[in-house]
Amino acid sequence: NSKDGYYSKCNYYGTKSGRSLLLRVRQAGEGSVDPLTELDQIASSGGKMKVIEGVGDKAGMFSGAPENGLPPNVIMLYVVKGRSLITIGIGGIADEAAALEKAKQVAEKILAQL
Repeated sequence: NSKDGYYSKCNYYGTKSGRSLLLRVRQAGEGSVDPLTELDQIASSGGKMKVIEGVGDKAGMFSGAPENGLPPNVIMLYVVKGRSLITIGIGGIADEAAALEKAKQVAEKILAQL
């Protein structure tokens, strides 16, 4: 927590299932990089980000594909809401739609606490 804002992260790894959950929350401080700008930078960093509707002010997802630099069965969901950027990573779920739905549910729970 500083003039740049607040950043927190947590990673969870299943010992037997091969599943993982990554959580990151960044709340931008005044004068720091705006979350919408940061999301645009992430989207333009390479790969193919899919626009996700219905969560936050703006959201996008990278899926496990060689052009995205992610292994199979991994998604990364990025959600901007106000001055916050939330990242949810889910690994080990073969059904991309199911993984995305779980990531959106987690994002909504985090957004409700901000």
